[in-house]
Amino acid sequence: MFLALARWVYRWRWAIIAAWGALLVVGLLLAPRASSRLKGGFGEVDTESRRALSILERDLGLTPTVHTLVYHSDRLTVDEPVFRQEMQASLRRVEALPAVHRLVSLFNSPSPFLVSADRRTTYALLWMDLSADEGLQRVGAVREAVRTPALETWVTGAAAIFADLNAVSERDLRRAEIITLPIVLIALLVVFGTAVAAALPLMIGVVSLVITLAILYLVSQV
Repeated sequence: MFLALARWVYRWRWAIIAAWGALLVVGLLLAPRASSRLKGGFGEVDTESRRALSILERDLGLTPTVHTLVYHSDRLTVDEPVFRQEMQASLRRVEALPAVHRLVSLFNSPSPFLVSADRRTTYALLWMDLSADEGLQRVGAVREAVRTPALETWVTGAAAIFADLNAVSERDLRRAEIITLPIVLIALLVVFGTAVAAALPLMIGVVSLVITLAILYLVSQV
């Protein structure tokens, strides 16, 4: 069977190469668009946790995206004017962001738990009227708005953590590819003995990846 297949492939080799070339050209046009059509892993799955979140959103007005904004200073306390002025300016920038639903801080809440025991750290809670996927995309804008030169600031919470995990995973994947590809190429050269034969599996891998992304883009249209 494989001998017959080999003969057929050899007979129609130029047609097969042309077909793959055409697929590659189409893939190169569509593959870059695939990432814009894909979303994170927060789907509307019918699970108990998803139903519980829906009840919290409907009955209590909670939103899926909640950020914790942390402010700290090694030399200032929350009672000093500089600390309060810097924090208030930061919160005003945050409130000006789109889709802000609610913001709770020491300035509008009597809760003593918003301030640390040494009174050098405090936090605010930011609710945004965004889905979990949209919240991931807005983390950078929130961090930029929170940042202030006089205080150390952090943005944490589920959306921020998942955004950081995504960024770290992408960076590690790129690093792994940079390290792995030369090693694989050297191994293929040792196994096959020629550059053309060694490059062929890599070329097939690249073409397959491009065409797969193009197919994902087409599937995402429906």
